[in-house]
Amino acid sequence: MNVPTPTPEHGPMDLRQRLRPAGTVGGLLLLLVVLVGITGSGTGTGAAEAASSPELAPSGTDPATGARVGTADPVGEHLHLDPLAPEREEALLDSLRTALRDARDQGPRPSIALVDHLLGELAVVEDWRPLVVAELLAPHGDTAGVRQRVASLPEGSGLAERWGHELLVEAWSQADDRPGAIRMARDHGLWSRAGRLALAEGDTSRARDDLARSLAEEGGSAARAAARALHRLGDVPAELVSPVGALLLEAGDHQAAITRLGPLLEGAPPLSGADAESAAARLVVAEAHLALGRGAEAQATLATLPDPGDSSVPRRVRADAHAVAVRAALLRNQVTEAERAAMALAELDPGTARTEEVLLELLRHVRARGPAHREPHILGLLASSGVRSSTGELELVRQGAELYLAGDLTGAGATFQEFLAGGGRTAGLQQARYWTGLVHERKGELEAARDQLEAAWALDPYSFYGLFAGERLGLPVLPDDLPSGPHAEGAERDALERQVRNALTRLRVHQVVPTSGSFAHEVERLTAHGIAEGVLAYELAEALIEAEFPIQGIVMGRDIRRAEGEWNLRLLRIVHPLPHREALVRHARAQGLDPFFVAGLIRQESMFHPTIQSSAGAVGLMQIMPGTAREVAASQGIRYSAAQLGDPEYNLRLGTRFLAQMVRRYDGRAEDALSAYNAGPSRINQWRQRDVWGDRDVFMEFIPFAETRHYVKVVQQYARMYAALWGCEDFQPCTGLSYDAVLARSPHAGGAPSSALAR
Repeated sequence: MNVPTPTPEHGPMDLRQRLRPAGTVGGLLLLLVVLVGITGSGTGTGAAEAASSPELAPSGTDPATGARVGTADPVGEHLHLDPLAPEREEALLDSLRTALRDARDQGPRPSIALVDHLLGELAVVEDWRPLVVAELLAPHGDTAGVRQRVASLPEGSGLAERWGHELLVEAWSQADDRPGAIRMARDHGLWSRAGRLALAEGDTSRARDDLARSLAEEGGSAARAAARALHRLGDVPAELVSPVGALLLEAGDHQAAITRLGPLLEGAPPLSGADAESAAARLVVAEAHLALGRGAEAQATLATLPDPGDSSVPRRVRADAHAVAVRAALLRNQVTEAERAAMALAELDPGTARTEEVLLELLRHVRARGPAHREPHILGLLASSGVRSSTGELELVRQGAELYLAGDLTGAGATFQEFLAGGGRTAGLQQARYWTGLVHERKGELEAARDQLEAAWALDPYSFYGLFAGERLGLPVLPDDLPSGPHAEGAERDALERQVRNALTRLRVHQVVPTSGSFAHEVERLTAHGIAEGVLAYELAEALIEAEFPIQGIVMGRDIRRAEGEWNLRLLRIVHPLPHREALVRHARAQGLDPFFVAGLIRQESMFHPTIQSSAGAVGLMQIMPGTAREVAASQGIRYSAAQLGDPEYNLRLGTRFLAQMVRRYDGRAEDALSAYNAGPSRINQWRQRDVWGDRDVFMEFIPFAETRHYVKVVQQYARMYAALWGCEDFQPCTGLSYDAVLARSPHAGGAPSSALAR
């Protein structure tokens, strides 16, 4: 299972950023917006005029309050209050659950008043109190109550912008006051919503203006919804036709994009190089034809474009035209034409995500449909152009690894050197350095091998390739001089403990309130505040893990690392936590398993969340499928209970037994046991028949499933980190020791599977 990582809300973006989705379509949309310029439409107030309308707040202020945007978040003020006694907090949360249920099921007034009262008693969430009550009042059309509470939301918290303004629109809508709802939407910059409400009201002129404003200011799903509404409106102003068409394409409304832009192109002569706007519009039509599988139509549209070699044509348009030409030719299995266009694209626009994506698409096509002899040339194009994605990096590594396996060490070395010469991401360069070291090692060039492995290790000593490089060199997993990390003492620690207790109370409230996304938003606020305060972030992250919020604690640890720019011992233990350690060691050793290998597996499977359940139905720390758990329980004479799979002891008992079965079945080989655990025994049984299986390093690069390939590597990475961070007496870190030395010294380590580096 892959545990999703919460992502922060996007901050303010300018127009170009808002209208820049990934891939060719995003480039076309950006170009159209820049070329056309959205300046208003229709007979009502234009967007340019509306921007300076006196009814709107000045630039840089919130329309509702007039407060300057960027006001500091007041979350820290609430963390300094006196914490509630645990028993009092639990009683209030129980009462709040009941009151919220009654508010939804039994009508508004008495129950909502009780919710308001209870949140008042939970004073540490006073900033959220108006929003929760407003959310309960809005469905009942209580405009006055919602307005009052949204107006009282604290500046800097992001609560009004994220939820409050939408609740105002909802309240007026539920009160059957559509003009009021439109006014609320406009006052708060919800232009797409305002436009669609105006359409329902029959005010097409103002709706057109609002929807145009959405294209310029909102971006994302709101802009796409506005484009759809404008398209359905029919009479789209000429200056908006191209941006609307591009947004329709981005939204997946391919035929609508063609319908909207097609009339611009009917009977139009081939373009001159200077007509970049029309060229971008034609590229949108060609992309829409591609999405509908119409290669011939896409090529016909491309034929009306200027010669891509014409330097008067904007470079972005020329590159987009080459990319579309490759895909159109592949739809018609015209490999020679596709390769010709790909070469032109690689020459014009090397090292970009678009060029890499197109070359990979060409490579996949050639592998599936031939001719096979073109594959090395395409791989050469990919290497010389440069790779920036894990997919592109894997292709080049596999090319070199195949040569390595076949004994062509000169060819393998040349492949990895070309990879390194092209530059790229740190992770990809580290992978290439590691493999270059293996090539030199097999050639007997031990000094050169050491140089390459040291270079790989230095790029990131705690990644998979960094750890494996360090292991080959006998380097310590954790150096002796690794900083311990910040710690608080005395009165400072007492003050931090107060803040931590209140932070946890706030999160427990967000497990109860109905506001969608509030828990993640609160974690983001606490993380930002904790990092700004320094050591508080460490205390918060550790407390989250202890309080069974391990995913949030780990993510907070990674956020601290990004903010501080370096690792320390305390931070490494936060992102590699070991809850339930006594039970884990006991059950692992009872099954003959290395406890830190089990810990690494749990870190990837569940991030130590004891009750988490995957979309496929896997449950608990070791993400056991109920059917598998039932079989294991029956085979061992254990009573099966689905309800107990969320209990750490029970989950570890069954999970370690199943993992031990996989390890024994596959002779203690870590890659095979992990592949079976993740993808199923039938898959690894097939993969073991391939030539690549004979070399462990090569096999890990050739595991067919991306998820399993990552899983096999990252669990072994985590296993090494857990052994070093928690392996010594009383689960203390083992600094200054190599991985082998850690295993030898640790009172907890030992057992299967064997190291992946064993030969």
